[in-house]
Order: sequence, then structure tokens, then C-alpha cells
Amino acid sequence: MRDAIEAVGTAAGIRLRLVRPFQGGEQGGALLVEDADGLPLVVTLQSEPWKSARLLAAEPVMRDAVSRGWPAAAWLRTGRLPNGTAYVVQEFVDGEPLTTIDRSAAEAVVRANRTQRGIGPDAAFDDSAQLLAVTRSHPWRSAVADRSSAGRAVVDRGDQLIRTRGSETLPSDDVVHGDLSASNLLRDPTGRIRFVDTETVGRGTRVRDLADLLRQCALATWDSTEAEAVLAGEARSIAGNGVFTTCLVAVSVNNLAWWAEHRTIEQFDDACARTLDLFDRSS
Repeated sequence: MRDAIEAVGTAAGIRLRLVRPFQGGEQGGALLVEDADGLPLVVTLQSEPWKSARLLAAEPVMRDAVSRGWPAAAWLRTGRLPNGTAYVVQEFVDGEPLTTIDRSAAEAVVRANRTQRGIGPDAAFDDSAQLLAVTRSHPWRSAVADRSSAGRAVVDRGDQLIRTRGSETLPSDDVVHGDLSASNLLRDPTGRIRFVDTETVGRGTRVRDLADLLRQCALATWDSTEAEAVLAGEARSIAGNGVFTTCLVAVSVNNLAWWAEHRTIEQFDDACARTLDLFDRSS
């Protein structure tokens, strides 16, 4: 890992020293480094070809969004190493990761989410198109439906919700994080929410990020009743119940596809049951 950091420093034209990997979800998969002056920075590496291509394509989106006031960790350098691995050197955010989403945290997220309005560049990855694909015909959809009868129930219930209450189109003019969870949110010393792990940034509807966090609340063990009300209320106010419903179904199926691959059948079925409860509460 130290050799990789030295290679990043050489490619980026700055001297870097590895401090430690980040643990858990806090800027997960990233490395804490220092420059020659002892300034902390964050380095993310991506070797998988399609993911590395998407990371590099996200650089101008991040630069533009941060310049317009989106409170995300700024990207300072991006590029490729000789072996093809993509890298990004990011601003280090001095903040505490959220371990739960209560009403106060949800309200802070809503304030931060509002800065994403209307700043999605046309050239950015179209997250809304991907969400619509997940609700129609996509490998992630099949992965959930084929895993168990509980997975099939989620897909069928989601289809029903979209037919009766959803939307066939989604806005695509906002910046979206694209993989929002509590572990990707830091509260800085001023109380402001900052976004990290932004490699999946794109254009779409900011309702998607609120729906993603709402989904996590439903699957978590903490009491999120008030937080859910704040997130769902804001999401509906942005673009109406139809867009909110479609986003909620899509991000739920998207996430459950990960559960289908990485968790036991018992864990997967429990997550499906919680998702169905969320659908019922939100419909």
C-alpha cells in the first residue's frame, strides 16, 4: 500500500506519506495520507476498469458541484497510475461520521441536500436513467427476485407501487451522491453535514439520495421514526409522490442486490421484510 501511495504522489506531483486506512464506512476504502507539510489528505484507489473510468469521469462534476456550494470533500488531484489504477486525492474533512440518523441529523442532511438542486452537468453520469432501468429490466432486479421468495415479493410490490403511484420519468438536473448512507456523511465542528465517498456522483434527482438514506433507516436497528418523516416529507416536496415512490423502489432493489450477493439468505430475507414494511409505510 505504501508503494501505491508513493506512486500516487509521483503521478500527482506531490509528496505523500501513508498514515493509515480508514476503518468501517468513514470514507470507506480510502487511505489517510499526509503531504510534505503534514497536511492530512485522503486517497482513493480504483483498479476495476469500469469503476476507474467512472471515477475519472466524475472529476469535473465534483469540481463544478463543490464550486457551487455542495458541501462535499473537494477533489484535488485525479489520474491513472502506470498499471491503470485510477486515483483521487481529496480534501480531508475534519468531522465525525454519523452513527445513527435521528431527527436532527435528518434535518441537517436535508439542508445539505438542498445545495444539490439544479447543478447537475449534462455530461455527468445519468443516475436517473440507471434508477429507471433497475425498475424495469436490469441484472440487479433479477438478482433480488431470484434470490428468494422474499426478494420476489419486494420486486413485485415495487412494481405495483410504481404502476399505481410512481412516475415513468425522473428529473435529472440535480447533482446526486449516488450511494448515500450514514457512513458517507460527516458532521464537521460547525455542525454542517459534509459528503464523502463521492466516487458515484452523477446527475439525477436529489430525491434519490434522500430515498437512499430513508432506506438505510428502515434497515437499521436504531429508532428512525422521526428521521424517516423528515426525509420522506422533504423528498415528496421536491418532485411529488410519484418521483419519490419510483426512487424509493429503485434504491431499495439496488441495495438488496448487494445483500443478495454478500449476505446469507436469512439476512437477505430479513432485509426484504424490512423493505416491504418501508414500502407499506411510504405508500
